[in-house]
Amino acid sequence: MTESKGPEKKLPRSETNEDKSVTIYLLEPIRYGENEVFETMTFKRPKAKQMRKVNLESLGVDDILNLAGKLGGYAPSVMDELGMDDLFELSEVVGDFFPDTARVGSKV
Repeated sequence: MTESKGPEKKLPRSETNEDKSVTIYLLEPIRYGENEVFETMTFKRPKAKQMRKVNLESLGVDDILNLAGKLGGYAPSVMDELGMDDLFELSEVVGDFFPDTARVGSKV
């Protein structure tokens, strides 16, 4: 008979930094080029200039990846390598940047 240790603790996948940017701890590190490996990614809070071409009513994966790439200074080819779990965490982080009245799909 094996003893159950209870539910596994879920480690925080992201944290808010002092400057209000958010760092995500990747479950699947991204190898980019010969020597660069991303184990974390940090994203600044968006400003109006990054939001100019974003339609919150129809925000899709492509929009999230493009916006997050701009907020973190990551090339599209780096963003394209995110694992699915990390993409979902990124979607949560990007969604949390917006006030409740501007949530994805809501009327602004």
